[in-house]
Amino acid sequence: MVIDGIAARLAPDDPLSVRTKALDAYAMMAGTLQLSRALADRRLADELLEQGIRNTLSPLNVEHEPARTATCRARAAQHGSPDSDGPTCAQLAGLITLRS
Repeated sequence: MVIDGIAARLAPDDPLSVRTKALDAYAMMAGTLQLSRALADRRLADELLEQGIRNTLSPLNVEHEPARTATCRARAAQHGSPDSDGPTCAQLAGLITLRS
């Protein structure tokens, strides 16, 4: 399960202790992604994604490198991804680096 994987990365010694935080983070990421895809204004959608990522990762003490959503879209289009119109959850997950 995705939640268990997130929890295991946040607290390898005791994943159950952060499972609720992992569920919360996953829900925030999914909601941010859905709302950003519903917006017609690409710039606003990208701003929403950036803020949603910061809001999700901040309470988890996770560092974040700013997204390059245009680059993600270009790569997805090159590889024939059905999600070439915006970042996928996997692309968003690739933007974070968990602190050791």
